[in-house]
Amino acid sequence: MAGPKQHYIPRSVLRGFLTHNSGRAEQVWVYKKDRAYPSAIEGVAAQRHYYSTPPVGDEDTLDGRITRYENRLGRLLGELRASASGSTVNAGIAAEVIAHLTPRSNHVRGMFIHGMNRFAASASKALMDANNVARLIGLDEHTPNDRFRKLFAEIMRGLPDRSAIEQLVLPPHVLERMLFIGVREGFGEFFSHQAPFIAALCERMFSSTEDNVIRAHREALEKSLIPEPRMDDLQALEWTIQNAPNEGAILPDCVAISLDHERQFSPYIFTGKDSAAVVLMPLSSGRMLVGRRGSAVSFEMDELNRAFAECSHEFFVSNGSNDTWAEFAKGIGAKSTDRMEQAVSSALETFAVPLFGEDGELLVEDLPPPRFSSFDVSFLGCVDQESSERISETIKYVVSQFSRFLPLERLDGITFATDYPTALRELDRGFAARSTLQTVDEATGVGLAQCPIVVRDGAKKARIVLRGDFAHALVSDDLQASAFALHVLVHELAEAAFIQKIDEAVPTFLLQPCPDAHIGDLYSGVHRAIVSYFNSRASAGFGADEMFDSGHEDIALAALERCQSQILGAKDQFGVYGDVGKLFGIALDAVGDVLSGLASVAGHRDGLRLPVLPEGSLLDAALRQRSLRLWFDQFHKDMNLIWCTSGTWTADLFFGQRKHVERLLWPFGIIPWAENGGTYVRVMLPDTPDGTQDAA
Repeated sequence: MAGPKQHYIPRSVLRGFLTHNSGRAEQVWVYKKDRAYPSAIEGVAAQRHYYSTPPVGDEDTLDGRITRYENRLGRLLGELRASASGSTVNAGIAAEVIAHLTPRSNHVRGMFIHGMNRFAASASKALMDANNVARLIGLDEHTPNDRFRKLFAEIMRGLPDRSAIEQLVLPPHVLERMLFIGVREGFGEFFSHQAPFIAALCERMFSSTEDNVIRAHREALEKSLIPEPRMDDLQALEWTIQNAPNEGAILPDCVAISLDHERQFSPYIFTGKDSAAVVLMPLSSGRMLVGRRGSAVSFEMDELNRAFAECSHEFFVSNGSNDTWAEFAKGIGAKSTDRMEQAVSSALETFAVPLFGEDGELLVEDLPPPRFSSFDVSFLGCVDQESSERISETIKYVVSQFSRFLPLERLDGITFATDYPTALRELDRGFAARSTLQTVDEATGVGLAQCPIVVRDGAKKARIVLRGDFAHALVSDDLQASAFALHVLVHELAEAAFIQKIDEAVPTFLLQPCPDAHIGDLYSGVHRAIVSYFNSRASAGFGADEMFDSGHEDIALAALERCQSQILGAKDQFGVYGDVGKLFGIALDAVGDVLSGLASVAGHRDGLRLPVLPEGSLLDAALRQRSLRLWFDQFHKDMNLIWCTSGTWTADLFFGQRKHVERLLWPFGIIPWAENGGTYVRVMLPDTPDGTQDAA
């Protein structure tokens, strides 16, 4: 009869586990993790108004429907319990009993509340992380995706006055890209201001988790007391009655469990369609209902009670007490919680941002053996025979040790030359290069070493060319000089490793023209920066670190100043002669110097685990003065991503970095985009609001 106390495991089920001396009281033993006690079944697996509140008038409630159905359920259970051990039973009856009992139990409700609470906590944490939210709306990608395009279209439609934008005379896709990069850059600061609002929103969203689960559970039962998908899945099994384990069977609060083809037990309610090899339900302390799918996996009776306990959420019941069951009770919740944790973790993949661990660095104790092939060391007019042997041995030791960190099988050789510029120009590269190798311009810095690509027997390799004085410095008693030379050598070895790693990951990348001319034009301005970051980070800690740290910063500051003067000067000339190709080339070189200089600073300091841009530093001030401080954070993040994803690089990852070239060109009124298979450049001049344009 329906009433305020409503059983989620019916008394007709519990009666199969009555204690031997229960008498009229009808008692069972209840086992929880921390205690066990006998209890009248009237109070077991029951809660006030579990399914519905008391009816009003002639109202038909969920509890009333369930109570009426239990008359049929009792008859079905009686028929199953009366069957002899080993006999086959009607699949329809077995399926109906389990399909009804497993979804209505508090095990389902409790586990979903547990899962939703964990999801709420994890989702709240994820939604409070700017990186996660940026990824959710597509700001972690290099180009606008469909989500952002939809947002952009809505913004454009909602603008009350579009006249200022229309005066720019820029294609919509260019405006979209400019907005995308701008939002990406400023999102972190915007998000920090919105954090209190987001926290309040999360609290409001997840404050009624338990009420929502209870309502959803009741609504599901309102739709059907015997879900058809469960019924169909269970009817496909072959059902028999089996004797319980020798000590008697216990009843889990999930009522039935399943065994999959990997021999893993779990609550049946968490089993997917067709995935259960065996389904088991204790009918009484002496009988079990067992369903098998075809040639099902085997199991031992002795392991079942432990499995029933571990698949329970809060408790199990039995017809008595013993030490074995008390021990099993300690594992209550193990299997059911595992399944819910897996489901929650899968759901939270939407929010998860990949973690890089220790920034992708290799632990010293896990270092692999050296990875390098034979290479030659040559000296052009800088050392005698005796010194060359000593220097060569030193170099081979350095290469051997460094190759434990990064691969050097593609190292062709190392050349020291007194006439360093000539050695570069005359280097046999093994292919028809488009230009002759040159040392750096004096305005940019002092040329010390380079690691150009060469081709040997059809394979891309790296040849390091250094100034001749570094050969002597490597074995010098002057510790400062030897530390400086070691750092330079390792910096170039890092580039040799970079060449190998990128050629292994994307074999068509190096020495090949970009399939898209526009992307290739812009990428040419950022490739040096990627290499600089990688080399500087890999060589950090190999000597003369303070000297290189200040040197990198000085070069970056000089590049920022030079970029301003060079581009503005070129724009003045453009206003007279209108040579947009020349202007674009100068601007790409200047921006490339800035990116390379900043990448060297970031890579070196990341390698030393130092703050990359300390507040109040000269470089920090220079970037703030140019409104580039927020942009730098994004640039640094992208360089770090390339380092941390080494081994899984793609061409898109590299080509996507061209956005940083565009971002540094825009403040100068130089706006490139793809058109007619090449690059189209709009140059905005102060005295002509509509701008001047030409094709580069």
